[in-house]
Amino acid sequence: MTAMRLPAGEYFVGVNGGTASFRLDIDNSPPEMRADVYPRSGKGATLYTNQTDRFCLLFPDDFTLREDEASGVVGFYGPPLDDHSLEPVQVMLYVSFQKPTRGRMIDRIADERRAE
Repeated sequence: MTAMRLPAGEYFVGVNGGTASFRLDIDNSPPEMRADVYPRSGKGATLYTNQTDRFCLLFPDDFTLREDEASGVVGFYGPPLDDHSLEPVQVMLYVSFQKPTRGRMIDRIADERRAE
């Protein structure tokens, strides 16, 4: 696996329906990484590696991984937090790889997504 480089530019993060932006002013070209510096699975954590989009993530052992959410989306589901039999409260994390914004405002990106 190789480290991912993000070109300088404006980026957007979406969590639980909210969005925020940040600006990366320099390319974050990482030094050549060795396999021994990547996170590892161990007691309490499992390593998920996505070779296509070039990222990895440690997630708790009691979470369930699903790669069939939608094209390019990976879902991580925590154990039920209550005992409701039909729809228990549950922690969910979705990760997707998005193209760089290339200077476009979020409104334009949203319009482009709606048009797809």
